[in-house]
Parts: sequence; structure tokens; C-alpha cells
Amino acid sequence: MSDEFLELEVIDVGSAVYKYLDEKGYTEESTDIVIDYSYFAENCPDVASIFDTNPTRVIEEAVQYIRKGAPKHVSVRIINYNKNQLSIRDIRNIHIKRLINIDCVIRKVSDIKQEIVFAGYKCGICGASIKLFEVDDRMIRPPSVQCPTSTTHTKFILEPSLCVYRDIQLITAQERQADTGKQPKSITCVISSGVVDRIQAGNRVHITGMVNVKVDKKNIASLYLEVYNVERDSDEAFDVVITEEDKLQIESMAQRNEIYRWFANSINPGIYGYDDVKLGLILSMFGGVTRKFEDGTRIRGESHILLC
Repeated sequence: MSDEFLELEVIDVGSAVYKYLDEKGYTEESTDIVIDYSYFAENCPDVASIFDTNPTRVIEEAVQYIRKGAPKHVSVRIINYNKNQLSIRDIRNIHIKRLINIDCVIRKVSDIKQEIVFAGYKCGICGASIKLFEVDDRMIRPPSVQCPTSTTHTKFILEPSLCVYRDIQLITAQERQADTGKQPKSITCVISSGVVDRIQAGNRVHITGMVNVKVDKKNIASLYLEVYNVERDSDEAFDVVITEEDKLQIESMAQRNEIYRWFANSINPGIYGYDDVKLGLILSMFGGVTRKFEDGTRIRGESHILLC
């Protein structure tokens, strides 16, 4: 592919993104922007294809257009991206720097933390402030940084009060229990300002994110997901309609002696054994019948259960 074609491609992507941001009313004062994939799929199919091959290009064009060269954090959300639906266990290195969609259950959510986006340093000798620069994952001072008062000063100290931050949370997303007998897989996800503090452990969600990789000192690569959108599933329990036929079937099942074991066996059937533990969980979920006597004595319906 020629350099001329590459340059044309970049200009087309940038122009389409700028037009979209202008139409949506975003300005250099904006700090949170939403990129609607369906808009580009309908109006700019060529640019929409870039979401599949090089989504970082679209995100960077949008961020730089809003920043206008200013050192500030711009949060990006991507909505209505309906391609590359994957199971967590199927995520591989071929998906690095690609957008994917996963349906999962949130197992763990960290506290909100602060991540440095633009680092500010002070000269360790004269105390002069150094121009802010955008950092990478390794937090290494670029060789171009130098003290404004003297080129011989080479000691620099990170100054937290000068830095620009973004809110982040680390979450553990686990695939939903679908295949009996298989242990559900999980992946670490990083959610930032635009979607931070929107989910809790136990939520069933749909996540759109970009696969990234982190390499440790032993050259072991771990994949994680940079999240660009989170949508919680609607609570289907409230949509259930029980018919008269269902009521009759429930009443019939309640008369059977093995009803307890039926319910116990329905808890994670992929895990063999632990019958007493499963039965204990069922009893704690359902409880019993609260009884009140004429003398005012009350016996609660919830049983005491100790799982060891």
C-alpha cells in the first residue's frame, strides 16, 4: 500500500470524525464524547470498516480534535458497535487492538482509582516545572524533556499536583454459565471516566471494549479489555408471566418429597457433589413460613444454616 493511499485514508477518517463531532455539538470544552458506530455504518461505510481494523485511529482522531493540543483527559464511549461478539474463552492474540463485544457477569469491582494521563515533573535541582506530557503504560520520562533553566539539570521528580488524571476501575468479568461441566473463564477489564461506577458485582452486562496486552518482566503476556461501553441487562425476572397452567404445575411439584433435591441439583449442575451445600443454599434462598401464636410468640421462617 502506497504512502499516498495511507495519507488519504488518515485524512478521510479524520474528516469524517470531525464532521460527526461537529454535528453532535462537541467542542474543545467537552470532556466526555460518545461515538456512535451506527452513524458511520450508515453515512461513512469506509470509515466504519476502520472500527474493525484500526479502532485506535478513530479514537485518537476524536480525542485530538477535542483537545486542540491542550493537555486534558477526554473520555470516549463507543455505542451501537454490533460486530465481533465473542466468548471470553475465545479471546486470543489475534484480537489485540480490536474492538469486541462480550456478554458476561461482573464478579469483582475495585474502588475508583486515579490514573495519570499527563505527567508533570519538577526539576530536582532548581524546582522549575516541566511541560506536561502524555504518558504510556511504562511511565518513562521522554528523552526530550529538559529543565527550562539549565540543560545540565538532569534530575526530575514527579509532581502529583501538576498531573492530569482519569478515573478508572478494575473489574473481573466472567462468562455466563452456559456449557455444563466447563469452568467459566474470566478476564480483567479497565473501565474509565465515561463508564466508571456504573456497575456492581453480580450484574449481567454487555461490554464493548478493545483487547490490549500487558507483558510482565518474565515476558508473559496477559490480555485485558479496555472498556468503551457497558450496558446492563434488563431484569428478566420481572418480565415473567405465570399462567394458570404454571400455577397448577408448581402446586403439583410442591407435593413431591424429592422437591428439595430437585432444587438443590439445579444449582450449578456442572459442579459434581456438594449436595448438602447446595441444599443449604436452597433453604437459605427460600426460607420457611413465619408463625405467630395467640400468646404473641413469633417463630421466624428463616432457618439457621452454617456452611463449613
